[in-house]
Amino acid sequence: MITLEDAKKHLRVLHNHEDSLIQIYISAALSRFCEFTGRKLYATQEALDADLDAPVYSQVMNDEIRAGCLILIAHLYVNRSESAEIPKAIGYLWQSYWVPMIS
Repeated sequence: MITLEDAKKHLRVLHNHEDSLIQIYISAALSRFCEFTGRKLYATQEALDADLDAPVYSQVMNDEIRAGCLILIAHLYVNRSESAEIPKAIGYLWQSYWVPMIS
């Protein structure tokens, strides 16, 4: 959904020394979107259509989600401390995808 090449371009990283670390951040950002919104994320509409067990609340990757992921990837890359505050832009980009839990 987000390639290593796209993430490195966003980070302006020209070397390969941290590829595995950046890949971890990509996976974490995609996972965080799913946790934050309560949705399962699919790379394409075709992938969603092919999953016969897709949850009701599913989402196809789009530019808004990708932008939030890239911001989070950059944040994780630059701020390797647990005390760093997450950029509010991520929530702004993802908030409309949030599924409220109904009791």
